[in-house]
Amino acid sequence: MAEIAVSGRRGGAAEASKMKRPRPAPPKRNKAVDRGKTKELLDCLDCLVPVRERPLAEEKGKLESRRTVLQLYEDCIVHIKSIMNKEEACDAPATRSSGSVFHGDVLRNGMSSSFTFPFITLRVPSLVVESASQMVQYWYRNSPFRTLRGQNILHFIDYSDRWKWRAYLKRLETFRVQGGQISSTMVPFEANLICFTPFAFPAVNQTECKGVGVETMKCLWVPTCVNSDGCVVFLLYIQPPSFNQQTRKRKRVESQEFCEIVMEKPQMSCNGVYGYDELCSTCFPWNVDSAMHAVEKDSHPPFVQAAIVGMWSARHTMGQMFNKIVGSFVPSVTGGLTRYLSRLVQIHFTCLPNVAGVATFSSHLRIEFPSILGSIHTPWKKVVCVPLDGRLVPIGDNKFTCYCPYMRGEAGNVQWWEAYFRKEENRLVCYHTRVVFCGEDEVHGRIIKVVGEVLKGDSSECTLDFQHVLKWVSGTDPKLQVDRELWSSQAVQPDIATLEEELDIFRAHELSEFELKCLPAFYADRLGKMPYYPHSPRFPE
Repeated sequence: MAEIAVSGRRGGAAEASKMKRPRPAPPKRNKAVDRGKTKELLDCLDCLVPVRERPLAEEKGKLESRRTVLQLYEDCIVHIKSIMNKEEACDAPATRSSGSVFHGDVLRNGMSSSFTFPFITLRVPSLVVESASQMVQYWYRNSPFRTLRGQNILHFIDYSDRWKWRAYLKRLETFRVQGGQISSTMVPFEANLICFTPFAFPAVNQTECKGVGVETMKCLWVPTCVNSDGCVVFLLYIQPPSFNQQTRKRKRVESQEFCEIVMEKPQMSCNGVYGYDELCSTCFPWNVDSAMHAVEKDSHPPFVQAAIVGMWSARHTMGQMFNKIVGSFVPSVTGGLTRYLSRLVQIHFTCLPNVAGVATFSSHLRIEFPSILGSIHTPWKKVVCVPLDGRLVPIGDNKFTCYCPYMRGEAGNVQWWEAYFRKEENRLVCYHTRVVFCGEDEVHGRIIKVVGEVLKGDSSECTLDFQHVLKWVSGTDPKLQVDRELWSSQAVQPDIATLEEELDIFRAHELSEFELKCLPAFYADRLGKMPYYPHSPRFPE
């Protein structure tokens, strides 16, 4: 029985092998097609390999360079050896008239001319921009200063992320103290970068009111290399905007919503009367004034400081008003009195469109004394009136300021970016920035918050970190008439011919089809050239 079973299994295996399909024969090679491909490759290689000098009698080849295939192979070997020798020579430092040069200096020139990838070269520890790629310069083409070169990068970093830069500088200093070499492979960090974008909305006279606003981009700053002069080159990875899971559309707050909050919905805007909140503020306004005057003598203090005690002349003015009311009760203005006056000051904020349709911000000041002093209040005194469209406003000799609204933010809140510039050698240099937030707070309700830092010169050292909070007291005063004809003229622009020439270079560069294919999706979306692609997996939601 066992022999019958074995023979049965053998018979079944034989029948199964017969039922298997035979393997298909390999396709016949078309020699004509192979010869055509070989000819195409030889023609391509002939264009890439330089031709060596040969006697005229040896130029009998059928290639376009009149070389034979054997001569082409010989030239290719010589050319590859020459490239390898050059690479070995580049590994060692070479000498030139200005000093030593490294291989990274050659790469820096290529990275700075890139219109596809964002590179920024910073001097450490001052964090002044040494150079930037064409793409980064394109982000600032609409800014008042036109180019990022020569600016302190901290002025254009979100206020809540500046501590990350100081932590990075501290790690660099630790490497230097320990005698180690600064490694370009240090841990990357995320920090929001402030960029400029134009906006337009319908004005009251049926025309478009144009201006410049700001928006923040979440960037991953990756140190790529350290140059011979100690500058660090950063590569920026940009996180695309978030998506709405229900509609799969990008969450984007257009400038039209900013226009609606300011013009059509005054109950949601910052219009009203506010008082200084001493408990929630980190310092007094005159502390900021002292720090600002130490950095820049003729600096113009911002509107909140000017509204409360502003400049030293404002403190003297309030002292005179106090003397008129209480007579000889207080003979002079002291520090304690000024601190008490800050609690009595009321500030009237109004954000309305002028006759040209430009959103204009104005503030007025008065002092309201308590009932023990008769509940007397002084007349409203105008402090400042500026447009929120990014135009340059002169504030002194070779000094300007601008107010740029945030294009993206939470609904019902108004936020703008304030910057101060000085003119140096036909270019604008930013020496101070701050952010003004007007909206709802969980503790106080409707508030106005001003945050910023006072930097020491062109360094990254912070002399004062401040936050001022103004709490809402009442609605707008109907007796106060705001001049809507203010700031109806065109934007004030200084004579900066050098910056205009640099800007024309960026404007003249038109992206080719090949550059668009290489352009990342989130850059192309900003340029309006290509549809938006799904967000990068590097930044999960």
